Amino acid sequence: VCDSITSLLESDPSFLHEFTIVVATQLPQHTLRKLALACSEQSLPLVVLRSYGLVGLVRIAAGEHVVTEDHADNAPSDLRVAAPFPELLAYAATHFADPESMSIVERKHIPYAVLLLIVLKQYKDAHGGALPTTYKEKQEIKA
Repeated sequence: VCDSITSLLESDPSFLHEFTIVVATQLPQHTLRKLALACSEQSLPLVVLRSYGLVGLVRIAAGEHVVTEDHADNAPSDLRVAAPFPELLAYAATHFADPESMSIVERKHIPYAVLLLIVLKQYKDAHGGALPTTYKEKQEIKA
């Protein structure tokens, strides 16, 4: 393109439609403002480059890009504590019937799923057999 960007934007505002990205170098501030406005209206990313001898500046102007992270990789494991299978209940009852009487070293070796079973049983006993449903109630178990 041999014409100035200012005259192109004034004569043919749809000129930028054929591009997917616009790179501008060494343009004056008032021209950059017009170009940035035209690019944002057409949802085009604008890369502005400016050099001052051996020092340079790169600025990228792009529309809002929303990223939603659903933590699919960190999905919680189903430890079956709400509806434990009989073998897990038997294991917990046989090996860890009274964790309060165990030494600190023995308590350190209680599996996490069994700890959750113990705490969940205490919660159920205190709340008439109901499972926690709200976030606050679930945090109460973790505490």
